[in-house]
Amino acid sequence: MAIAAQEQVTPGAPGPSRAPRQEAIVWPKPSQLRRSVSIIRLLAEIWAIPQVSKIGMLLEGSNVHLWVVMPLEDLDAEGRVYDAECDYLAAWPSHDFDLDLLILERMPNGELPPFETVLER
Repeated sequence: MAIAAQEQVTPGAPGPSRAPRQEAIVWPKPSQLRRSVSIIRLLAEIWAIPQVSKIGMLLEGSNVHLWVVMPLEDLDAEGRVYDAECDYLAAWPSHDFDLDLLILERMPNGELPPFETVLER
């Protein structure tokens, strides 16, 4: 049997480095998911509209501000966004919630308000 390569190890030398371990994802408790079903449904319905390019959120105290961004005006798609909002409001009577639809072609400088992007195509 022939030796193809021999590795020399120096005592005290660092060993081969490993990739850093990623943190485990912590799933929410079922009770937390049940409380979030309405907002998850709202986000899913809006995101299912192909004309929507971005959804962002801004939390100001207990108020939630949802920004829905579309590149071009599309009255049918806009109506579907507002229908999803109405369904949410009917299912969740107590809320501090605002939804704004931003049409990029209507914005002269293209500057978006400050928000954290939740979904983006």
